[in-house]
Order: sequence, then structure tokens, then C-alpha cells
Amino acid sequence: MKYIVGIDLHGTLLDDDEKVRSDYYDKLKNLFREKPSNFKLYVCTGNDLPFVQRKLGDLLELFDGSVLETGAVISYDNLTETVITESVDVEKIKKLQKRLESEEFPEIYKYARRLSSISMFTNFGESVEKFFKTTCSYLEDDKDDYYRITHSSVAVDIVPAFANKYFGLKYIANDDDIIVGIADSLNDLEMLEKSDMSFVPNNYSKKLDGITVRSFRSLSDYNNNFIGVSEGKTSEGVYQIVSYLFKNYGV
Repeated sequence: MKYIVGIDLHGTLLDDDEKVRSDYYDKLKNLFREKPSNFKLYVCTGNDLPFVQRKLGDLLELFDGSVLETGAVISYDNLTETVITESVDVEKIKKLQKRLESEEFPEIYKYARRLSSISMFTNFGESVEKFFKTTCSYLEDDKDDYYRITHSSVAVDIVPAFANKYFGLKYIANDDDIIVGIADSLNDLEMLEKSDMSFVPNNYSKKLDGITVRSFRSLSDYNNNFIGVSEGKTSEGVYQIVSYLFKNYGV
């Protein structure tokens, strides 16, 4: 059985400083080098490939690819990006970004580079969740159905209607592969709910409505009715979860 493991970045692999914890960087590298032959690892993020390359450095070489822009873009080699969104919707999203930029929202300090989505990063100290509500309110009369609004711990994202991280993993996987999601926040909800096995670090967002978490160390089997939570936060939690997966399901 092959396992396709998607690992979120912000709040999961990366800490609040947007870094892999220094005391776990080498531990994760060594662990990933020992990846069992029936496992493939993918970064899953709302960000683009240049961001992933900057933040993960040589750790990225140990991943098989990336699901980018919340599932709207795929990288099969962590060197190039493939847009899987219809071109007409890409153009609509670009026009929407220009419209949003013209509003000059004071909460926003930058619009990040994106190929098929919009990512609005809030100023330091601003509540992402509050600006998420502001964005939803601003667009509530918009009648188009080509996009949806979500957010991570650092940015509000507007993505193609079909796009989510689970969709990206499913796009990559074969029909009989087991999909595993490791993530922490609202823009990971579909991945956590729909993956065959799902896990969160101890710092997961309590805004993930409707999920049930239990310590993965006490469970012998998984299904979509619950999510395993690690003892550690961010990088440490990822290390604990992936170690558990390799030990119990690797061949």
C-alpha cells in the first residue's frame, strides 16, 4: 500500500517565525532520508514554489513534490509549477485581485506572488480571522462562483472554487493510494476531513469546526471520523507524526 503524505507549512512544519524549528531541522532531514519505499511526501501550502524553496532549503529535496496555492497549482519536482486551473478562471481571479488592490485595505501589507489565486498577508498584529470576515463581507454581493475565500494563520486566500489541498493530493495520487493529511488551520479543513488518515500538531486552530481529535498514540486504526493530534507543536509535532507513520505503516 502506498501512502501519499501532505504536510502543511504555516503552523505545521513552520513555526510562528516561518521557520522549521532549529532543534528539529536535522531530525526531520534524517527522518525523511529514511522514508520507507511505500511513502511519498508532499508540501501542501497556500504559497507558491519560490516561497517553499526559500523556507525549506535543502529539506525540500527530500519531498517528492508540492501542492501549491491551496491545490490550484502542482509541482511534481519542486523545480517547476503546473497550473491546473482553467485559464478563464485564472483571468477572472487576476481581475478580482486588481479590484481588491484598488480598495487599499489598511490591514494588508502585501499581495503575494500567485499564479492562480490571491493571497493577502495582513500587517503584524492584525487579526487574519477578522480580515477574513472583512473580505467575505466585501464580496458577499459578488454573484460569481469561480472562487472561494479561506485563510491560513498568516493570510487570507481567494482560490478557485474547486481548489483545496485534498484535491491537489488526490490529483497527484493513484486511485488505490492512501492519502494522509498533516495540517493545522482553516484552509486545511478539506484535507483533514477527506484524507484517509489525518493528523494535527498540538497547536492546531480551534477554529477547525466539527473535527474530533484524539491522541494518535492510543489509536490502532484511522478513518475520517477523527483526527490524531500530536503531543508536540509545529515542527516537533510533524516529527512525531511522521515517525509514527513510518514505524507503523512503512515497508
